[in-house]
Amino acid sequence: ELEEEEEEEEAPAKQGNPFAGFSLPALPVLTLPAPAKKQKKPSAAATDRGTMGNWERTIKEGIRDGDIPTWNIAPESVKGTKVPKIKLKTGDVKVVGRDKGPGIDIAAKVACVSSVHCQFEMEGNKLYVTDLGSTNGTYVDGQEIRKNNRFRVFNGASVRLGAANRNGEPFVTFQADLTGANEMDRNSEYGQVQAIIEGLGGPSTVVNFLFINVAFQVGFYLLLQLQTD
Repeated sequence: ELEEEEEEEEAPAKQGNPFAGFSLPALPVLTLPAPAKKQKKPSAAATDRGTMGNWERTIKEGIRDGDIPTWNIAPESVKGTKVPKIKLKTGDVKVVGRDKGPGIDIAAKVACVSSVHCQFEMEGNKLYVTDLGSTNGTYVDGQEIRKNNRFRVFNGASVRLGAANRNGEPFVTFQADLTGANEMDRNSEYGQVQAIIEGLGGPSTVVNFLFINVAFQVGFYLLLQLQTD
């Protein structure tokens, strides 16, 4: 027993690690900001392209590859209903009416719109609207068009279905915009002349009027010559 006690006394006492369970706090990671990229200054051509209209760009640069002439006829917001946007490509014809049904492509559920109101069609790059015998009429830039008469719509023009009224009843107004092709602007000299011709009934009506007028003037001149002789 004495020997065992001596061995126990000779055995060195185990000392614990004073740093056990102690960890150094994590140091924050420093990140350097990335160098700012130099912004390229837009070229003069790109600036001009962003500020000019599509038809003007087409005149200056020509029709680009992939440009497809398209008429976008966008309706203004109408309280209480949603009128869909109309898109036309060459040869397309769209009929607008109050309710969707046979023969009606675009439904505008507004009281001023007739069951079969008007027709939009694209011929070449030109847009035409025809009033199909509506009750409240079809107007282009405020001018009422004749029933069943095809009327030219120029780029930037507005087409209204239904007359302006004082009772607060809503009517439908579309804004016509041509993309992907060269179309003279409504305010250009060419557009104004064409608008006057269309307002008089179209080129054939104007030609017939001029022919009759010239024939009348010639006949009147010959009659005066006979009287003087």
